Amino acid sequence: MASAGRRDRFARCRRRWKAVGFATLNQDYASRRKALEALAEDIHPAIQRFADGVDGSVHFVGHSMGGLLARVYIARYRPKRLGRVVMLGTPNSGSEIADRLKTSWRLPRLFGPAGQQLGTQRERGRRRNAATGRLSRRHHRRKSVDLSGGRTMLPKPHDGRVSVANTKLEGMADHVVVADVASVAGAEWACDRADD
Repeated sequence: MASAGRRDRFARCRRRWKAVGFATLNQDYASRRKALEALAEDIHPAIQRFADGVDGSVHFVGHSMGGLLARVYIARYRPKRLGRVVMLGTPNSGSEIADRLKTSWRLPRLFGPAGQQLGTQRERGRRRNAATGRLSRRHHRRKSVDLSGGRTMLPKPHDGRVSVANTKLEGMADHVVVADVASVAGAEWACDRADD
């Protein structure tokens, strides 16, 4: 089980997954310094070593931009034994907030080069580049930091950063919305169902 995102976010999940027999890798990345394609290059050696050292399928879990990074990575370096891809609050069709902030200094400062790839105006083919294989999707609506008045800028329902509609991805096997939970609780909800 490889997860992309902040190391502390999935600490409980790693313990839970190990308890049910999964090997885990929590791969951090420089999200505010590079574009998604460069980040995929950066994480490849560690994920390749991990995949080579485990038996069975390699599953990916990503929160927000981590889900997008997992998709870019899989499109470029699809593991031979790819299992499930679980994305939590991932703006698969872009974020309306990124559209609104695209000419502002805030977007690159808050989210870096990869964040500038989050707009909804991307070409359709690029959004679907990893819509192959078995995709599983979790989204959680949560009370969160509201970026630049996002609660009024986003179509409902949303989590303060991305609309639920924009978390959907063509070809996904599942889409679940968990109402009003904090993002760590949303990750824990998915962790508790990892062995389902």
